[in-house]
Amino acid sequence: MIRVALAVKPRMLREILAELLRAQDDIQLVEGSGLDEAVRDAHAPEPDVLIVSAEPGTQSRVALGALRLFPACRVLMLAGESCEASLYELRPYERPLGELTPPRLLQIIRRIAAHPAKP
Repeated sequence: MIRVALAVKPRMLREILAELLRAQDDIQLVEGSGLDEAVRDAHAPEPDVLIVSAEPGTQSRVALGALRLFPACRVLMLAGESCEASLYELRPYERPLGELTPPRLLQIIRRIAAHPAKP
């Protein structure tokens, strides 16, 4: 089971993503409306993937904060109206992934989970 946490705003986008993820048999959604909510339970297992949105110019800072909390997690950063995505890992580097569609998002989540990060 792939554990995915959402820390995405606006609410409408978060709800659309949550609905998409809940419909997948191999994905367990960790609820959250922001980074604080997504990581509130310190005893919960670390997510495999954390999907985050951030304001322009803050993406790297937000990703670094998430990676400090979850060093083995992969952070999938959403930005812009077209939902351009970037992948952050604790290596550190950013890997642009281009514009997302729902099937592409699921493909990326599954590929990330198939190759765990090394803390």
